[in-house]
Amino acid sequence: MNIVVKLSFWRYFFKEVLPCQISSQSIMVLAYYQWHTGRRFEDIVKDGLTLSTVMSMYILHEADENKFVETANEILSRNKARRKTRLYEIRKARGFTQQQLSDASGVTLRMIQLYEQRQNDISKAQVNVVISLANALGCRVEDLLE
Repeated sequence: MNIVVKLSFWRYFFKEVLPCQISSQSIMVLAYYQWHTGRRFEDIVKDGLTLSTVMSMYILHEADENKFVETANEILSRNKARRKTRLYEIRKARGFTQQQLSDASGVTLRMIQLYEQRQNDISKAQVNVVISLANALGCRVEDLLE
């Protein structure tokens, strides 16, 4: 498997372990996972799939890559449900209440609540809604997408 690993990979994964502890198979399977799923390394780490986690799954990082992808997806799905949404994190960082964001963006308070509770998927929202939220929060549209 020939994969060119982005520099961003190292920024997220090397800060938790020493380079001498790292298995090349762990690195390759994580790089494959990122390539296969298209997820950002930052999100993979936030949702709990760290290099330490992969190294603790010794058998799986020697198994077929697709088996690793399946197991990693289960881990990330379980952990993502516990994590706050990006909309929530950015809103709080900017010091907005839900009502203030609603007033600033023109998006109803109820819709903001549903996006933050993951009852509605913000990545399936109308483009103008996400653009309005991003403009009000001073961030990029892609920063809000899960």
